[in-house]
Amino acid sequence: MGPIQDRTRENLCPTDRGIIMARRMLLQAAEAARAGKRIPALDPAEQRVRSCAIELARDQHFKDHARHGLFAPLDTDPITV
Repeated sequence: MGPIQDRTRENLCPTDRGIIMARRMLLQAAEAARAGKRIPALDPAEQRVRSCAIELARDQHFKDHARHGLFAPLDTDPITV
């Protein structure tokens, strides 16, 4: 995997919030594994949110009109429109 990178001098901006959140979640999962605790998102029921491609009209908010694609039932194909 290569050497561990020194991220202490990294300059992240507000748009990098997703990177920060992902790193935090990975560190928490590693700490839970080390402590012998439950690791998040290993249960299939917790993996129900997935990516989808849906084009909505301007007046439709994604939380109301994309739910069927983001939270689809297990064992169904991804939605792309």
